[in-house]
Amino acid sequence: MNISRGGLFIATKRVLPIKTVVDLKFTLPETNREILAEGEVVWSWPAEEKKKSNVSPGMGIKFSSMSEIDLKAIEAYVESVREKMKKKSEGSPR
Repeated sequence: MNISRGGLFIATKRVLPIKTVVDLKFTLPETNREILAEGEVVWSWPAEEKKKSNVSPGMGIKFSSMSEIDLKAIEAYVESVREKMKKKSEGSPR
């Protein structure tokens, strides 16, 4: 999952127009934590553009509203992923 405290990327071939407001409901990976949020499409990469680059089609959503508890859960998840990546890179031979 490509997520940060500010928003997330949704991989899809059916992108929405920029500035579209969306209601989001998703579960953080490796948890049972369901997140409810409101967001806005701030950028998109249509499927047609895939031919021009190796970027997956989809759209960037900026969070505009969510509970403090859900925000803390996202921050904890992002930090856990960061720690796993750090340990992985420290353990790999150079």
